[in-house]
Amino acid sequence: MPIEKRAAQFNPFAALSGYEALATETARLTTAKAILSENEEEHLNTIMQQLLRLSPHPQVSMEYFVQDSQKDGGAYHMLSGTIKKVDTTFKKLIFSDKTELDLDSIRSISSPLLPKDTFYE
Repeated sequence: MPIEKRAAQFNPFAALSGYEALATETARLTTAKAILSENEEEHLNTIMQQLLRLSPHPQVSMEYFVQDSQKDGGAYHMLSGTIKKVDTTFKKLIFSDKTELDLDSIRSISSPLLPKDTFYE
């Protein structure tokens, strides 16, 4: 048998195919979604109403929760933009760039046009 073919016998192989991907997925951390109190929800609603009364609608920054598609929990993300409208039927916040955000996923809102004491973070 030629040396090239003999060497192929000793090439490494994946005895546990998919193990590395499974280990990586298991090690990936997620966060539980924070449950807001009634006062916190009311405060966010007040801020949202104040922002929607301003014309033109101001630039805002929001922290919101995104559910993980493969594990329990998820992660918090930040989004900055200009609010276009609120869709109360589907409970969505629509931005001028057509980004849609579930109202139930919002954890904090800030805007430079609101007084400091109205921020909830």
